[in-house]
Amino acid sequence: MRTSTFLAAACAVSLATAAAVTRSKSNPGVDITNASGSKATYYFCNNKSNGDGTADPGLPCTDQTTSVVVQPKETKSVTLPTSFKGRIVRSTDMPATWVEIQVKANDGNAWGDVSLQPGCDGAATVAPTDGGSSSTVGFSNANIVADAPASAKTTRADGKSVIATPWSVGKVLNQEAVKYLKSAVGDTKAYIDDTYGTEVAVSFNNRLAVTMY
Repeated sequence: MRTSTFLAAACAVSLATAAAVTRSKSNPGVDITNASGSKATYYFCNNKSNGDGTADPGLPCTDQTTSVVVQPKETKSVTLPTSFKGRIVRSTDMPATWVEIQVKANDGNAWGDVSLQPGCDGAATVAPTDGGSSSTVGFSNANIVADAPASAKTTRADGKSVIATPWSVGKVLNQEAVKYLKSAVGDTKAYIDDTYGTEVAVSFNNRLAVTMY
């Protein structure tokens, strides 16, 4: 998803409602959980590397803010500056699932969503930790890549089999990937192409809970 879409969605929420909620004293950032069975490194990539302030799905993680190693079934807390606007990924190679977050959007709250526009290397969810939207967004199907048809998959530079980039810069790049992801995940749970209506998590205390499967 391009950040301009993200901000447009943020502006649709009532600022008056957000301002009425008392923010907790927790540090801004993310609580990230590794729900897989293997140790994993998660990379926090800033969007500003793209030059125009957007997150074009064709670009890898070229402006890494930090990274964290998380053991299976472990949760770690990552403090981020309120200026952070970018994505959390399992790999600096593409294609990859993007958990897109903005620690402090125009309304003062943290916003997060899951985007499969750049491809998919596994499931992910994001949720508020203090008020905001009540639902968890994203999806938790750990077999999302394994169950995909061969025509929807590709082999990444690191040798891992992943779902190919379905859509980028206004064009469908892999119709089979689009078809599969819309069926297996759906547009409300993650950005797949240019369809609107994807759910976004909002947290009043500028901290989000992210789970990688």
